[in-house]
Amino acid sequence: MKVQSRHIRSLTKAALLAGSALVATVWVIIALTAVVLVLSRTMIVEATVSKQRISMAKCSAAEQGVEQYLLSVVASELTQITSKIDELVREAVRTSVA
Repeated sequence: MKVQSRHIRSLTKAALLAGSALVATVWVIIALTAVVLVLSRTMIVEATVSKQRISMAKCSAAEQGVEQYLLSVVASELTQITSKIDELVREAVRTSVA
């Protein structure tokens, strides 16, 4: 009878050790899952910020393009007006001299 009770005690200790290892493994898995979830959320936020920065850069480039276009149109019109004024002044001088 003593042999059987020792055998049962040794099985109980082995079962307890196996159970402790299982619990420790579950806690490690829970901790790793939490780390993965936090890192994935951080990457989602970083991707959103990156998209916003790209959109801001595109808008800035478009704004500068429109600004340069308008400046060239104004400069072209100013050149045409200036040449027209010069032509009118020359014509006025010719008619006043003649």
